[in-house]
Amino acid sequence: SPPDRLMAHAYGCTDCALLLEALDQRPADLQIPDADQALRLAFEAERAIENEEQLSNPASLRIAEALRTSTTIPDHGQPSAGLIRNLLRSARGELGRDPALALSISDCALHDLEKVNPSTCDAQQLILLLGEVQKERANALRLVGRFPEGLTACDEAESAFSRLTVSEPWLAMCAYVRATILRELDQLQTALQLTSLAAATFDRFGMEQRVVHC
Repeated sequence: SPPDRLMAHAYGCTDCALLLEALDQRPADLQIPDADQALRLAFEAERAIENEEQLSNPASLRIAEALRTSTTIPDHGQPSAGLIRNLLRSARGELGRDPALALSISDCALHDLEKVNPSTCDAQQLILLLGEVQKERANALRLVGRFPEGLTACDEAESAFSRLTVSEPWLAMCAYVRATILRELDQLQTALQLTSLAAATFDRFGMEQRVVHC
């Protein structure tokens, strides 16, 4: 849909002027500092409209209308591996602030990853990207309370990571995410076992920062 396509491009393209073009006529009193904030407000507006909620920020409605009526949304062509990496960075950045937005960005990344031309990217890199996207989806799904879907995303991530030449660190990261979901489901013993296995793998590969988080 246009909002999803707009979101995917604005977050995925580091030098995109799309939002600034779409909001060219915005009133100065909206005081929106940058395109990233504009996109966040637009997403909040779209979500509120879908849920028939009252908008708390009047700027959101104006931004959503500007984006919806803009004629500047171009055809961006085939997605690239670089765009998927940018989406992953954005999803991780939003995870703590707005997990629903992080999930939406991750879903966009998954959708666009299917369109990446395999001849433009190393096969192992595409497999890694698929695993990372599904892992980020699992993280976001946990934070929005959709635990069974989060576990399914973990399954998909593990399936991808297991095809890597060096898979152990990535599988350990996925095991840790699975453990956080299982804790939410009160499956504490299994969660503890997975966390211990993940920590041991991180330690073996010299990933000290990951060990601390475990």
